[in-house]
Amino acid sequence: MIAVTSAIKRTFDVFFGPLSRVPGPKRRAMSQLPFLYSMWNGTEAAAVSNLHEQYGPVVRLAPDLVSFIGEGRVWRQIYTSKSEGLSAFPKDLLFYDKPLNNVNGPFTTEDLDNVRQRRALTPAFSELALKRYEDRFKRWCAALQRKLDDSVGTGTPVDMVKMFNCRLLATATWSQVDSYLQLAGTTFDVMSDMLLSEPLRMLETGEYVPFVANIFAILKTVTRFKTLRYINRRFAERLQRLLMQIPAIRRFPEKHHHFVCTQVDKRLERTEESDIWAFVTADNAVASTLNREERYSIANEFMIAGTETSATTLSGLLYLLLCNPKWLSRLTRDLRAQFSSVEEIHMVALQSNKTLDAVIKEAMRVYPAVPVGFPRFVPKGGAEIEGYYMPEGTRVVSYHLATYRDKRLWRDADSFRPERWLGDENFKDDHLDAFMPFSSGPRVCIGKVRVNLKSPWYAKHCCLPSS
Repeated sequence: MIAVTSAIKRTFDVFFGPLSRVPGPKRRAMSQLPFLYSMWNGTEAAAVSNLHEQYGPVVRLAPDLVSFIGEGRVWRQIYTSKSEGLSAFPKDLLFYDKPLNNVNGPFTTEDLDNVRQRRALTPAFSELALKRYEDRFKRWCAALQRKLDDSVGTGTPVDMVKMFNCRLLATATWSQVDSYLQLAGTTFDVMSDMLLSEPLRMLETGEYVPFVANIFAILKTVTRFKTLRYINRRFAERLQRLLMQIPAIRRFPEKHHHFVCTQVDKRLERTEESDIWAFVTADNAVASTLNREERYSIANEFMIAGTETSATTLSGLLYLLLCNPKWLSRLTRDLRAQFSSVEEIHMVALQSNKTLDAVIKEAMRVYPAVPVGFPRFVPKGGAEIEGYYMPEGTRVVSYHLATYRDKRLWRDADSFRPERWLGDENFKDDHLDAFMPFSSGPRVCIGKVRVNLKSPWYAKHCCLPSS
């Protein structure tokens, strides 16, 4: 009887409920299973992009979830708007995996705690602070260049994705690991050095670091856990605790958490002047609001969010430049005209190079490191978005991949066309304000400035040397 009643309610909601006007497949309006299936098997972003192409800029993905193509005004309403200093549309925290110590970092915490944590972390990500890290960037870029030069000298092919990303470590055989670890680890080394002044030294020594392999094992598990949590929101936390009792599942996050905690403890025993942690542990009232468990969680989140995404962006950028030799040639000419040697390069000068800026932005549009969207709850009283009334508690979201490939917003949406960012008249109707790779509003990615300064460093080392 309960099942019959539930089916009747679902059917009524599909055809007569407050979201019944929203376009989309009826089976998705009836059940969340199609959405969860795509999340489970890793096709979520592509599936949503296809649905928007078929149904338009607003699509109902699940009974309580509606996706909007992220035009500028949509980003501003869902992600930027504020209420009493906090996000007007609160984050759906079920989307995010909690650290093993059950203490949230800045990405996964409630808005009030997020404000406090961001206040303590913001000085470490200011432009002034990041310029203090310039020597570290130069050192690691020089190490990357030496490895590339060695490969050129010996005629050895280089897998740049592996070099940037270490992605294969999660599934490679030991012989495969040995063959490329000499060249792997750039982004992990840099983040570990910048965060805790304790680089993993994979790029320098080629020694195997299990921590990196562990991260990619965790990422897949996290996606599967997220899918299971959404099956039943009420029992999600209980299910997560139950699954974490299984030794085969628990060992990966446990190893990761233990490694990060050990590194943080070691760093807290030292005094450094130019890493991120120097700002987090500064002797002031704001930094003192962070307890040690929160610092563990902050380091845990940064070591994932600050590495793989950068490596993915750099891999996509290099691929797109190689597929578009005209732009590779133009960028190389621009950089060599601006700098006569690697030693002349500094952050401010790189930021002023319009061609480099356009190439990086276009790579992030065509090949977003985070192709999915981050759901928010419609606040109390409901809201009208793009002509559709969204009841209170409905989840709303904008997907990066779907937005950046939408032909209504971009001319030649599927093509790599950096000239759109340089004022080319052919692209004057492009909606450049739809490009939000770091999100926007009170919970915008805190590492935005860091990425904007770091990516040009890596890009120029692939274009400037004459070899």
